[in-house]
Amino acid sequence: MVQTNKKQIWKPESEKQKAKRKLRGQTPEYKARSKKYNQSERAKELAKKRRDRPETRAKKIAYDLKNQDRIKKVKKIHAATPERRAYRLEFDARPDQIEKAKIRHAKHKVYRDDLRVNVLLGYSKRLSKSDIPCCNCCGENSHTEFLAIDHVLGKKQMNSIPELVKIGYSSKLKDYFLYRWIIDNDFPEGFQILCHNCNQSKENTKHNLCIHGNRDQTKFKPDKSASHALSLRMKVFPHYSKRHSNSDIACCRCCGQNSNMEFLALDHILGRYEMNSIPELVKIGYSSKLKNRPLLVWIKNNNFPKGFQILCHNCNMAKGNSKDNKCPMENKPH
Repeated sequence: MVQTNKKQIWKPESEKQKAKRKLRGQTPEYKARSKKYNQSERAKELAKKRRDRPETRAKKIAYDLKNQDRIKKVKKIHAATPERRAYRLEFDARPDQIEKAKIRHAKHKVYRDDLRVNVLLGYSKRLSKSDIPCCNCCGENSHTEFLAIDHVLGKKQMNSIPELVKIGYSSKLKDYFLYRWIIDNDFPEGFQILCHNCNQSKENTKHNLCIHGNRDQTKFKPDKSASHALSLRMKVFPHYSKRHSNSDIACCRCCGQNSNMEFLALDHILGRYEMNSIPELVKIGYSSKLKNRPLLVWIKNNNFPKGFQILCHNCNMAKGNSKDNKCPMENKPH
């Protein structure tokens, strides 16, 4: 800085001055003084004002968008360091943090559930002319736990719709973020409400239609893999229905649904991952990684072991999403 009679004229620092300032900033005294100042109320207030400026926010958003991949990578590396892991474990184990986490999760669940009900009701009013959330296909409306938000054309296929992409749609939007996006954008076209039965029936077929009166069976020819999976289901499902429900026809153990095989699912009674701790099952090769056709083959080859039951997709999803591992329509313990 050069002093003059009229005003102060600021000149850029020379390399020597920069090196000197950098060296001074590394001294213990300067670090301690800087830390003390940053923790003061005045410094926090000034920092908040600086962060809240429109130009500062715009710069941060632009920087984050430009460097989002590098930022994610750095955060992932930082979170994986032993020091950071040890700090997080110690911090999360504190009684006050455990209590705060419980309160935070409870509030978030209530807020998320409210958003979900609003979305279910919004599309039910528009498409089904109903004041109660209901399935747009079969009309199911007994429990909101049985209902799901369905992407009419398919989750990934809707990435190619310019109108939706323009307002921020992405197939990566799930759960709370999808509900929030739908409400913020005034319930855009392309979504509907289906029960889990109709949703799974629609999702698992090539023609993207549920079995409820919409499918032309003469035109639908499943491939070899689908035919094999269906034949396995027709052997496994009736066996467990006979064992648990005393029925020769495959049916849901909870609500009795038996109208179509596509509405039924194989349920792990104690939970898929919890069953990894059952020695009798592990001994004969059970693993939570077994899914779909490989699981059906393993069950058939091991003479239908205990621990499984048949539920419809509605009861299965409601049971999996509940705290007590029970469906709302359940009348007896599994």
